[in-house]
Amino acid sequence: MSDSGSHSDSDSVATYGPLQYTEADVLRCLSDDTAADTTDEEEAGDENANTRRVQCPTCRGRMTTPVLNVSCWHLKCEQCWLRAVGTKKVCSICNGPASVKELRKVHL
Repeated sequence: MSDSGSHSDSDSVATYGPLQYTEADVLRCLSDDTAADTTDEEEAGDENANTRRVQCPTCRGRMTTPVLNVSCWHLKCEQCWLRAVGTKKVCSICNGPASVKELRKVHL
């Protein structure tokens, strides 16, 4: 069973750049699931100041690390995408397929 969605791995890398997440990131997120509210994590040294106004549609927290799924083009915070990929493997907004290989960080 392939975990790459509708695109082959080489097509995805050529179009959207190198992979930015691995299954290890998903496992780390699921094991560190003690911080349900990540809105205060990087308050002082936020390198992406524009994210102060962007709210995650899943957890309703501030997106300190916005991540895009290149399969469905939905934007969520990093923790919500890693949890979604690690549990249901679908986007909670559109129920489209979600894979760790399709996640890309966004700099606003």
